[in-house]
Amino acid sequence: MEKCIFTVISTDDPSDPAENREYLKKAKADNAGAVIADSVEAMVDGILKKMANQGCPCIKGLRIIGHGSEGKIIIGKGRAGDDPKKRINGDKSEWEEQLKRLQKKFCKKAKVEFLACWFGAGDKGAKKLSLLADFLDVTTSGWNIPLKPGGYPDESKKGAKEVIAKPKKPAKKVDRVESRLPRFASSIPALLPPARGQLTLALASGLDTSIERALRIDDPDDIRNLLGEVDMRSAVDARLAGGLVDAVIYVVVDGAIVRRLDVTDSFRHIGVSGVLSAMRPISRAGSNWLRQLTSIQEQNNLGRSKA
Repeated sequence: MEKCIFTVISTDDPSDPAENREYLKKAKADNAGAVIADSVEAMVDGILKKMANQGCPCIKGLRIIGHGSEGKIIIGKGRAGDDPKKRINGDKSEWEEQLKRLQKKFCKKAKVEFLACWFGAGDKGAKKLSLLADFLDVTTSGWNIPLKPGGYPDESKKGAKEVIAKPKKPAKKVDRVESRLPRFASSIPALLPPARGQLTLALASGLDTSIERALRIDDPDDIRNLLGEVDMRSAVDARLAGGLVDAVIYVVVDGAIVRRLDVTDSFRHIGVSGVLSAMRPISRAGSNWLRQLTSIQEQNNLGRSKA
């Protein structure tokens, strides 16, 4: 690696059974000496330390590799974007304090590459790259496609484009190029009502399943991946399995609840609330992911109660 050109790689999340571990594993294998970061703060600490060790007057180039989506990259916990300290997203207040430490640290022709799937795609991607370019006073880039293991863009993919922003020269919006749909892609239109607008899933479990205490899932990739673990090809009469509700998922469009889904029988089935005779099986990975998310939700609520 050329002096004063740095690579940062996010840590993965061993507790997430659905994470593509090869993505970050290959990045680490291909980038000896990279900064391995478990938070945005650790990323900045690592970069500044390498600058000092190498005697760098400025950063010539920076590559940040992690999971992500349009305008968001996770730094510190695989795909889980629930911790504000482990992500760079659309909320400037979450990362401003840390990234401010890198201001005025870049060489004149430096470039910061955000190597996360779809980071540069759509309105969110273009706006985020432009915001970061102005904030850091450096050229920034991201791609509109899913990346290959290691953080590599497949430039041969039809429609693939590197989206670039420069200080005071905003990036132009580039449409997202889709990848292969999740395992059971038919689940998505079947479980969600045909409604346009801002979609959010609100996951609630425990004694209090009110939407006010629910965990919000608003990232399109997370929604697609979660519902893609449901097999709509099979119907199960959950009454024969007990039909006990483990969690509820509120489907929210533009702030209004449009549907409630029940997760039943040790996270093995899901379906429209009140229709236990026609529940759908959830894959093992999907069940494990839901358990993990409900644990996060319940821990968050416990923290609120103590406060």
